[in-house]
Amino acid sequence: MKALITMREDINSYGEKVDIIEHNYIKFWEIQMGINLLPVHNLCCVEEQILERIDAIILTGGGSVPSKFFISKENRHEQTNRNMIEEELLKCAINRRIPLVGICRGMQYINCLLGGRISTLNNSHPIGVEHNIYTQKGECYSVNSFHNDGIFCEQLSEDLAPIAYDESRTIVEAYRHKSNKIIGIQWHPERKMSDKASESYSLSLIQEILSK
Repeated sequence: MKALITMREDINSYGEKVDIIEHNYIKFWEIQMGINLLPVHNLCCVEEQILERIDAIILTGGGSVPSKFFISKENRHEQTNRNMIEEELLKCAINRRIPLVGICRGMQYINCLLGGRISTLNNSHPIGVEHNIYTQKGECYSVNSFHNDGIFCEQLSEDLAPIAYDESRTIVEAYRHKSNKIIGIQWHPERKMSDKASESYSLSLIQEILSK
């Protein structure tokens, strides 16, 4: 199986734009999942890369979605090229029925591109500290937290259906698209979690969307 995976767009010490992908993504998707990753640089032509046989697309975390999608007035660092690339990849995934997985920022951006919004959480989930999530079936898992922005239930796109919430049941922690092969996960399955059952739950969500 081959998958396109996006990269964070940043600026190095010389003021030049660079594309970055964490080793954790490589370890998880290639070594653990056995998927051949094709990193998408942020100055590419999406159609050229999509033309070869691709089995899945992964939108990674890192940074914030564009400021215009926030409920409150924000002035976030804009990853302009990445934003355009990921928007094109979302369109390709829908048009070609390619499974799409959004992780953290990727999950948030898919929601925003489909008409949803996002809010700053004001550190309600301390960075680097695990917290509980609850599935619609009432199951409880402990997952990592590396974000300070989130999607409240009323901000979720009408195209998406929530499948997991935070402890307050007001913030969406994972969703599925109602008609396309798309899943969004707020936590990072590629990073370690102390609870094996939670790791297994994360894997099951990804495997389910990839097997459709």
